Amino acid sequence: MEDILQKNLEAGLTLKAGCGIGYEFSTLRPKGAYVTGAGAYTSGPLSFMDIYDKTCFTVSSAGGRRGAQMATFDIGHPDVMDFIKAKREDGRLRQFNFHRS
Repeated sequence: MEDILQKNLEAGLTLKAGCGIGYEFSTLRPKGAYVTGAGAYTSGPLSFMDIYDKTCFTVSSAGGRRGAQMATFDIGHPDVMDFIKAKREDGRLRQFNFHRS
C-alpha cells in the first residue's frame, strides 16, 4: 500500500514536469482477495487506477500541458471485465491510454 501511494506522489511530480508515465496494474491483487497480513480484502486494481487518474486530472487542470499516462492490464487478470467496463464509463479513467498486455 505504501509503495502504491508513494508511486502516486512520484507520478504527480512527473506529470507536473510535463512528462509521461507508464503503469502495469495487473500485478495488483484482484478485487476481493484476502490479505492475511492486513486481515482485510483488497479493493482491486481499479480503485488505484482511479486515484492515479484523478491525480493526472488534478495536475493537468492546474495549468500547463496535459499529463500523459499509459496503463497496461493483463487479459488474464480476474478483474479484466471490470477494467473494460470502467474504461467505457463516462468520465472514468479518462486520463489514461490503455494497452492490454
